[in-house]
Amino acid sequence: MRIESRARSRALQAVYAWDVRGNAQLDRVAQQVWDDLAVTPDERHLAGILVRTLLARGSEIDATLTELTTNWRLQRLGAIERSVLRIAAASWRPESRRRASSSRRPCGSRNGTARRRARSS
Repeated sequence: MRIESRARSRALQAVYAWDVRGNAQLDRVAQQVWDDLAVTPDERHLAGILVRTLLARGSEIDATLTELTTNWRLQRLGAIERSVLRIAAASWRPESRRRASSSRRPCGSRNGTARRRARSS
């Protein structure tokens, strides 16, 4: 699984835990979840971008989701569905996309090198 996919999963785990706990602080819940799961620094970095976007733009994201969920209040959705929508909306924010793309490995990374070797064999 790609690191970006794993990072989105880690962000989802943190946002879900935060949603279920109610009044807890998202950044503290995220750190606790990631510590408990021994999340790698690369995954933490990318997941942290999404979590920080939710911290900065959470009310704006929730307002947009409320508008888009016709005939459904956001609070009527299940915690996992609400968390998935929040992560998806945060990942489409320009600041998330810009920061995440700048942190990707260059083409000569381990995976790119392995693919080239496999093709040339």
